[in-house]
Amino acid sequence: MPLSALPCVQALVPLAAQVFLLSLKLPTAARLPACCLALSIWLAVFFLATSTGNVFADYMLGTALCIHAINSVYLLLLSHPLDAFKLRAGSHGSRLHWVYTASISPRGIGWTTPAKNTPAARAQSRTDFVLSTVLRAVRQLLLFDAAQLYVCYSPVFAAHGAALVSVSASITSQGCLLRCASILAWGAMLYSTLNLAHSLFAAVSVALGLSEASSWPPLFGRWEDAYTLRRFWGRTWHQLLRQPLSAIAKAAARTLGFKPGSRGSSYVQLYLVFALSGAVHVGGDMKLNARHTGFSWPFFVLQAIAITLEDAVIGLAGFADATPLTRLAGYLWVWCWFYVSCPVWVDGQIAAGLGMMRVLPLSPIMAAGGLVGRLAGSDWAGSVLLHGNSSAVL
Repeated sequence: MPLSALPCVQALVPLAAQVFLLSLKLPTAARLPACCLALSIWLAVFFLATSTGNVFADYMLGTALCIHAINSVYLLLLSHPLDAFKLRAGSHGSRLHWVYTASISPRGIGWTTPAKNTPAARAQSRTDFVLSTVLRAVRQLLLFDAAQLYVCYSPVFAAHGAALVSVSASITSQGCLLRCASILAWGAMLYSTLNLAHSLFAAVSVALGLSEASSWPPLFGRWEDAYTLRRFWGRTWHQLLRQPLSAIAKAAARTLGFKPGSRGSSYVQLYLVFALSGAVHVGGDMKLNARHTGFSWPFFVLQAIAITLEDAVIGLAGFADATPLTRLAGYLWVWCWFYVSCPVWVDGQIAAGLGMMRVLPLSPIMAAGGLVGRLAGSDWAGSVLLHGNSSAVL
């Protein structure tokens, strides 16, 4: 069976190599060769594996494989998990189990060094946690479905695919309101996908007794905290890459001679973190459509530039503490910035084919609508399908 027929294997092979090398507790002199070996295995898997047959899966797996590469550098070269990582609950079984747990916990949940700004887990019983998490998964599924239906029936997202329409494949061609709707729909798909996967893993893991409810804090922070770009990316958005990217950026800043804690070091880290985050997503670009490799990277670099300008404005204005008025202005600024910058990324994904993706084999919303229509004596769903975009997911 080809590697492409087993999408999970593509991500698990470099993870297994990383865990094995970490478990050896290699001396300092052997850590660089071990890291190079892990990266060589990653390169082999990344470039030898062919398409999974699903553009969305290709993009997500390409990104996941690049995350493995970043983690290999962080865990094998820049940190010493067996010595420096400590579980709050004490011992955690064998050495292999220990490094495996460290490898699959990018936010450091349950360890003494969790990622900064990780949301706190709610105190809940196992039953309450499983039920609330399942309900959250259902909400995220419906959010994803609603956003995907919008994408399926929006002509601009179908412009690169089956040549269904002859319009410019840019969400900027739609006008202000539809441009806002397209940005929200695209962002909702990404947000709900990550939340849905996190919720399902959490519910199953806790229900089976494999982990505690405290091991699964929310994946995203509070939306009310997103009144600056720095806070959006540092608090509201997920922090899955924060520890490895920050460790690499700090090491690079020290190597360049910047004093830890200095403003120069801070901004070197800011730009490197976003540049590396963009590079991780370029891995998704390559697996999605090699002809469009690199379309993700400019969006992330632009975030660092905007945060720099934001810091300068806040500093010049002397805003020490946020007030209701400055928060309102901040929310407007953040939305206006994404209104301007998101097309850079979304248009690239449309051109690469993600606008035609079919993720859900069945649309719960359309299925429910069709059932209601049949009960009412009207083939509502069939009528929508007949006159809508034929790429709709049903």
